Amino acid sequence: MKKLISVALAIAALVLPIATPAQAAWQMNQPVAGMSSFVFRDIESGQLNYSQIWGRDDVSGKQLYCSAVDDPRCKSLRALMLNFIVPPCTANSTPSDMCIKEFDLGDSSGNLKKAIFDHEIDMPKIAANAKAQTPQGGAISVWKDDAGNLYGVQISIRYNIDYNPATRDPGVAYVFSFNASVIPVKYVSGNYVPFRVRTLPSGDDFFESFSTDGSPFERGFDCAWIELGKCAIRSEFTKNQKIGLTMQMDNRITGWLFGRVGDASVSVEPLTSEINSIRIEGNSIQVPISYAEIKTSEIAADKALSAAFMNCGGRDCPVERPQGDRLNWQYLYTQNPEDPNFNVGYVDALAKYLKAAPVENSRWDITGMTPGNWRVARWPACFDAKNGLIGIISTNASIYDPSPPELVDGFMTYKVAGPHNGFDNAEFKGSYELNMKSDTARCLYGFSKAPVSATISITSGDGSVQNVATTLLSEKNGWMKLSAKNFTFSVPTIRIKLTQVAVKAPTEPAAEKPAGEAKAATKAIAPKSIAIKCKKGSVTQKIVGAKPVCPKGYKKV
Repeated sequence: MKKLISVALAIAALVLPIATPAQAAWQMNQPVAGMSSFVFRDIESGQLNYSQIWGRDDVSGKQLYCSAVDDPRCKSLRALMLNFIVPPCTANSTPSDMCIKEFDLGDSSGNLKKAIFDHEIDMPKIAANAKAQTPQGGAISVWKDDAGNLYGVQISIRYNIDYNPATRDPGVAYVFSFNASVIPVKYVSGNYVPFRVRTLPSGDDFFESFSTDGSPFERGFDCAWIELGKCAIRSEFTKNQKIGLTMQMDNRITGWLFGRVGDASVSVEPLTSEINSIRIEGNSIQVPISYAEIKTSEIAADKALSAAFMNCGGRDCPVERPQGDRLNWQYLYTQNPEDPNFNVGYVDALAKYLKAAPVENSRWDITGMTPGNWRVARWPACFDAKNGLIGIISTNASIYDPSPPELVDGFMTYKVAGPHNGFDNAEFKGSYELNMKSDTARCLYGFSKAPVSATISITSGDGSVQNVATTLLSEKNGWMKLSAKNFTFSVPTIRIKLTQVAVKAPTEPAAEKPAGEAKAATKAIAPKSIAIKCKKGSVTQKIVGAKPVCPKGYKKV
């Protein structure tokens, strides 16, 4: 298993750019004596960027790659891991096919126009399998705008198949994760060789680039992907580049999505009993690459810092994956639930040291959030993934909570983190957006179908409340959209409160109304609230909720 993980990490690392001398410190290619580093950065979708099926033989222990789910060579495998890249739809595609239906790019005026399909990169395809309930696996598709600028669309779905007869559905695939990225690129030519499977002398398969005649070739570690003779180098979006993506997707993709998308809107429509049409629109956003450089002597003197570096496994720690990771918020360096450090994570230990790398990092990404990755909490039934795709959260915060908002004292509560200043050293302004099915919101609060209003507050790490632009932007087509903008970092907590006022009960005719009956009054449906006052120095706050508590650093007065 360790070997399989190391292979996956080695392949994932191929999408990371090479450090230039100016960037080397925060990319940790040149460790500094007496210092240790911690880096938080997203990688492309957090997935392998080619369709693959692989597993490990229980008897021989060998890792094997399979050309199909029913490949005879893989007959001995008791479980399979499948990474499928969603191909573009063709003229022959049907509503039952999983594919990219439409990709739109905003022009200089922000108006969406259909992108021009250029090509699908030349990598092995994987056939659909009805018995295993898996779709066709394709490859990254390349598109261009009217000016000839190129964009890769990489939509990855990770499936697992377990053949153990004791499992719920042996031999039937289940969705493990979902990711979608739009990647602006420029091609460079060179002696590049695409990835393929090579069987090592040990009998293990390895997915890598290699020349059949042993001639030298370029590894392309700075490539978003490799094609024969060329490398796709990641470039930057234009500021607030508007993008629209319509996907025919497996309806087993449920629950919550997380986005690096600004002003996002989402719609979901069933096409067949197995396929949904998902449309996501929004702008590219800047996401700081966060890092911390700390003296090793200072780490040794701090229990939380020491535990963080020990837990990540080294003196220099690259946390290079989509940053919704439980370890960022809860790495459990104590196993005692009664210990106040039980829920301490990397963020708690490192927040005050975070800085932004001096490079732009514009992104347009969507990542699936599954209950298995949520932090420890009691999530209401309204958030059950069986309810379909129920929400998408988007933020430009460098680090985010891997869970949907937690309901605390009537408030939906969410945590983010990042450096106070951005890549250009200017104060970085945060954004948070929540698109949620209206039925889910009403379920949380026991609301009726009547209109809902919302308030959003941002509490800084020191307990002070920030003034931000907040709005219930809209409620239409069964979705509710809220946003908070212009807050600052390092570790703010976002608190959302929905309220609703019921319509007055209809007045019955006077002849039928009993004498002395009181008039029907407008009644708030929201849970009964209690108000307390909290004070820190000269600052006093009024906290309202079913069970209000004072923020960190404040005392009840």
